[in-house]
Amino acid sequence: MRPGADYRTLYAGQRSAGGGVVRDAIHEIDYLMSWFGPVSDVVCSASRLSNLDIDVEDFSTLVLSHRCGVRSEIHLDYLRRRKARGCEVCGDDASLIWESDGRDPEDCRVLRVDGNGRAPDTLFQDSDLDASVMYRRLMEEFAAAIEGRSTALATLEEGAAALAVALAALQSAEQGRRVTLEKAAA
Repeated sequence: MRPGADYRTLYAGQRSAGGGVVRDAIHEIDYLMSWFGPVSDVVCSASRLSNLDIDVEDFSTLVLSHRCGVRSEIHLDYLRRRKARGCEVCGDDASLIWESDGRDPEDCRVLRVDGNGRAPDTLFQDSDLDASVMYRRLMEEFAAAIEGRSTALATLEEGAAALAVALAALQSAEQGRRVTLEKAAA
């Protein structure tokens, strides 16, 4: 989960501290909602598959139905030995693919693939990405928000909506059924 740390002591592995891969990796839910809008319902399978000494789910697959008609799927786990994240957005004319592998440094690229059989177009590539830059920018945005200046941070309402989807996903996994959000999570 976190290199150099005893995972058993981290919030991520403890239900009482709000852990579990669905809540810990809520960022995927958040960015998909920022791209595709509110979620109307979710189906989720989540469980503990490993022999890690944790009392939360370490694996999850979510299918989100967005109010605009888009469906998104998220795979989350604590099982990989190497950090890997990514996203693929498939459209009528092309697909965008984001791939991120490793940590300190991180190898990151964004590709555009069309249906013409050509090699993918590389839109962005950095094989020595310093992830700490992202955290410094986040802290600068947080400071701006505290000072009342305009910021790119998610709003409280957007954070609450992402959490509502995460909690609905966990409910879906527990009950083994699709969960409709009472008010589409904005």
